[in-house]
Amino acid sequence: MANVIRNGGLRMYQQKVDQDLELCVIPSSDSTILGRGDAVKTAGSASSIGSGPVVRTVSRISAGDAIYGVVEGFLEHFIEGTGMSLDRTHRPASTAMYAMVRPANNMDVYSITADGTQALNDVGLNANITGNGGGTTITDADTVSGLSTMELDTSTINTTATLQLKIIGFEDRADNAPTSANAAVLVTVNNAERSGGTGTAGA
Repeated sequence: MANVIRNGGLRMYQQKVDQDLELCVIPSSDSTILGRGDAVKTAGSASSIGSGPVVRTVSRISAGDAIYGVVEGFLEHFIEGTGMSLDRTHRPASTAMYAMVRPANNMDVYSITADGTQALNDVGLNANITGNGGGTTITDADTVSGLSTMELDTSTINTTATLQLKIIGFEDRADNAPTSANAAVLVTVNNAERSGGTGTAGA
């Protein structure tokens, strides 16, 4: 059975830590397009949009970066000098926007689409994130759905402690074939900024 490729990056599957979303800002100097489910990292000093709140600055991760958190949505707001931003489902390139981010921990379970084929015995191993174009390039979010295009990079599956995700299983659905390409894989964040930027080795 062929799996359906699902956008959405890191999609919350089971929330295991009781914590609030954090307001963060993505500055206009960032040329990437971000969407819900994109993993982000801390990027420089705290900043604000105009006279808005001064908060943590974040940017989209690259393959191998420690993860600060996962974008859960964007704050629609007044942009000084340009008017209202009330209808965006994503964060356009080079546009300052506030994002609601769930800080990463090693307990929450996410579902993410694999970019290739993996085996049942990959459970317990680690992997990096890639984009839906394959290779190590993280791709922009979909501007229609507003969803991340991040996927699990099956070519990186290994025991290495610094890999970004830990594989813990597969979604138990009739339309999900774990050993076929583009399966919905269950993961936790292995390499998180808040835990020092080093995960645990896969086994």
